[in-house]
Amino acid sequence: MLDRFRAGLSEGGAEMDTCPVDPATDEQRLSELVTKAQAAAGIVLATGEPGARADTMLDRLNDVALRTLPDFERIGVFSDTVATSLVALPAADPRLQPAINALNSRLYDWGAVVVSPGFAQRRVNGWFDNRPGAVDEAGALTPAGSGSLERHGRRMARVAGLLNVAVYP
Repeated sequence: MLDRFRAGLSEGGAEMDTCPVDPATDEQRLSELVTKAQAAAGIVLATGEPGARADTMLDRLNDVALRTLPDFERIGVFSDTVATSLVALPAADPRLQPAINALNSRLYDWGAVVVSPGFAQRRVNGWFDNRPGAVDEAGALTPAGSGSLERHGRRMARVAGLLNVAVYP
């Protein structure tokens, strides 16, 4: 999934650096990630399985941000950042939409400009088909999902570029 999303970002003129976080990630590394994310034009939260583990990791990341940033930066930790969420679940999985909504809600709470993947039942037009659910029941990327991820990456790059120009002319 990330490779297809990265391909779309690249076509849109952006780059992506992957920084995995797991329960063993120490506070120093989380602090480095917060600093790196604040300097980036965009961030992507990606998870294979939604649930308590992802929530715990996001809570830890937020706690580190609140402890390590100066008071004036705590409001809108990622306020100059475009962000989106990716969840590796099939489109028919009932957990998909709530998982993406939960991740995007976190990003919204952190002050990011959220580029939503959308939840249309069918494509409305050729340039805006970024529906989530890019994998099949076995976890393999689908051809339709691949195209959707690339379009979503291009859109993310476009919005990040516009916001970056507006913030830093």
